[in-house]
Amino acid sequence: MFDWFRKSIARRQAFLAAMTTAALMAIGAFALRRHWTSDLILTAAMIIIVSGGAWAVVHRTLGRPLTDLTQSIRQAEKDFLLRAPTERSDEIGELGRAFNTMLAKITDLNVSVIDTERMVESQKRELALMQELAEKERVLSEANRQMEQRLRELSLLFDITRTINSTLDLPEVLKSICQRVGETLGFEEFAILLLDEATGRLVVRATYGFPAEENVEGMSFSPGEGISGVVAKSGEWLLIADTAKDTRYLHYKGRHLVDGSFLCVPIKLQDRLIGLFNVLRPRMNAFTEGDIRLLTSLANYAALALANAQLHGRIKELSVTDELTQLANRRSLLERAEHEIDRAGRFSHPVACLMIDIDHFKEINDRFGHLAGDEALKEVARRAEAEIRAGDTGARSTKHSRACPANIPSR
Repeated sequence: MFDWFRKSIARRQAFLAAMTTAALMAIGAFALRRHWTSDLILTAAMIIIVSGGAWAVVHRTLGRPLTDLTQSIRQAEKDFLLRAPTERSDEIGELGRAFNTMLAKITDLNVSVIDTERMVESQKRELALMQELAEKERVLSEANRQMEQRLRELSLLFDITRTINSTLDLPEVLKSICQRVGETLGFEEFAILLLDEATGRLVVRATYGFPAEENVEGMSFSPGEGISGVVAKSGEWLLIADTAKDTRYLHYKGRHLVDGSFLCVPIKLQDRLIGLFNVLRPRMNAFTEGDIRLLTSLANYAALALANAQLHGRIKELSVTDELTQLANRRSLLERAEHEIDRAGRFSHPVACLMIDIDHFKEINDRFGHLAGDEALKEVARRAEAEIRAGDTGARSTKHSRACPANIPSR
């Protein structure tokens, strides 16, 4: 029974109120019967005593615990680690324990929130680091890709340069460049044009990928004519993304009616134009910056090889050609004569040599000057060259002071 009252403030307060009321009623009834004034004073005193006792009991059993609990709640607003007193076994004790349980859960929740925030911050830092690493990896990957591409380009340039520098024969150099560039770089159609210094025109000297029936080789363009002529005048590469929309593209004067992307790169040596690289791909926007850079670098390498081949060709031509008449010189004449005599002896064929002399040539020089004599020699050589057959050789011998064109039939 005592535990039943102890565990409930309401039961205790109800019991105290009932006992106080019963005592007051008993005293009051007794005083009224006796009409004792002194009893009234006693009754009043008893009421005061009982009321004070009731107030003391209520304050002790309810007020103080509630005050303590209220202070604990207020302090808990600043510090969740504080706890309310829980030594009572009544409702206030239950309320304190419930409040402590709530504080414990709030504390756990705060700890969880703090841990979550720390985890989120840690994840944010990790994410930032991962993004930074990913960006660095992307940059490194791009740098590696560009380096690998550049190494491939350098390897290709070295390979092609080694190939084209392996010979000084101009037709062989041109053929080698076309073949290697077309196959290695995957150009569907590739052409090399050289500048003819005598006429000032650009002539197609070598091709790759063009149908044979179009007969593009040998075609020439004047400065300013078509894309090739424009690049020859400007000295700068030119890219046409769609040839169908550019009227400057002449389709090789109508012989090659294929549209697409066209790239023209000049071949220059010390700002002197040697020729052009023309590349056509049968699709729009088919060239990248890497293609342009690579072809430009290749043109710079090829310029020296082509210049050397051209110089070698001129030297070779001068070694067997008379500079004035452009006929074969004495050295070439003797070599051809020896060859023809040997061949005639081997096959028992006759061989003939016709020697021509200009009458009174010294008088021409003395009377009209050596320039007029040179013109006379060139005119005789031109007429002799026009009359001999394709298999014969016209030559000028300059061993003696007088010059004479000579003709050796090959049969």
